[in-house]
Parts: sequence; structure tokens; C-alpha cells
Amino acid sequence: MKALVLLLALQATSPDALFQRSVELTAEADTTGALAALDQSLAGDLTSPEALLALGRLHLARGEAGPAVFALERADRLSPADAEIASARREAYALSGQVAPAVPPPFVAARTVVSRIGAGALVGLALLLYLGAAALGFGWWRSRSRWVGWGAVALAPLALLAVALAALAVWDAGTPRGVALVAVEARARPTPEAEEVGRVREGEVLLLEATASGWRQVHLGDATGWVPARSTAEL
Repeated sequence: MKALVLLLALQATSPDALFQRSVELTAEADTTGALAALDQSLAGDLTSPEALLALGRLHLARGEAGPAVFALERADRLSPADAEIASARREAYALSGQVAPAVPPPFVAARTVVSRIGAGALVGLALLLYLGAAALGFGWWRSRSRWVGWGAVALAPLALLAVALAALAVWDAGTPRGVALVAVEARARPTPEAEEVGRVREGEVLLLEATASGWRQVHLGDATGWVPARSTAEL
């Protein structure tokens, strides 16, 4: 009953106030209330690295590896240069018996830019720089003007960098990945009676495929299997 009253009270509060309330509840060692406040502050909009870091730390304190990896992996994607998030992310993977996968520097750069200006703005900027460099190059070819040529030379590397970052960001966002919230058996077909084809450990990052009747197809090495959809959370 107390939890229900708390939840009803939280629903009428702003996200910032909910985050602050979660900090207060954490200081009072009320992890249940703090989790409820953070969940409500995020409310399906997982775009606050600070709230996700706090959420991941709470799950770490409760020994919940799967939810901790999900929250901190999501936070790391939003703020890849944050040392506190990186440290907590390593702890979450260690809790699940894994080593935190290293993110290649080009993807770190792309995620950093996306976290600042958004994927759409990055793609638009790349297109604008590409068209600008192409226009200057065409202008130099027509006029042989030294200044136009220098402008094309100066703009071309920026355009190439922006296009490369945009391509990485689009590829990164277009590859559906998720985290196993609990350890679960993978089945050959989307039914509990199907043959077991492997096991998914709690906190494992998975490549996600199709969905069917409450089940999700995931990659298991070179093979695929089906797990209950509620056992995974998409990043």
C-alpha cells in the first residue's frame, strides 16, 4: 500500500523533481522508493545520462546485473566520455561475469557528436558540408579561382569527417541491440515447448531480430534462438 501511495504521488511530479527525490531516497537507503522515482522520472524516455547512471548504481547495489548493464550501457551511449558512467558500466559487466566490451574510437566519436547535436542534425550537417565542398570544387573547376580552390580544399576534409561520423551513427542506431535482463533459455521456435538451443546470461548484450507472440529472436554466436520478449530490453 505504501508503494502504491508513493507511485501515485510520483506520477504528478516533474522529472527533475523525481530525480532529486530519488537521490534523497537513496541517501535514506530506500532503494525501492528510489527505483520507483527514477523509473517514473525516465517514464520511457531514456535520454538522461545522470538518471540512468543513478538507476544503474541502484541496480548494482541490489545485485541486479541485467538491469544494471542495460541502464549503464544506455547511459554510456548517451555520454560516452563520462568517466563515472564508464566505471559503473565496467562494474555492471563484472557483476554479470563479463568484461565490458570496448567501444571502437570512431563509434565513441560518433556517439559523442550525436549526444551533443542529435543524429538528424549530424546527418544534415554532413549533407550540407558535402554539398558545399562539391559546389566549391565545381566552382574551382569552372573558374580556376585560387580562393575557391582553397575553400574546396579546406572544406573537403570536414565534409568527409562529417559524412563518416554520420554513416557510423546511422549504422549504430540501425543495428538493434538489447540486454538480457535475466538469465534465460533460448528456444528453437517461439514456444516454451521448443528445443533449447542455448542459454543467455543475465546482462548479455544481444543482437535482436524478429518478434513473434511475446517472443524475441536473438543471435547466439553463429546461430539464432527465441527468448521471451520481456526478458530483454532494447537499447
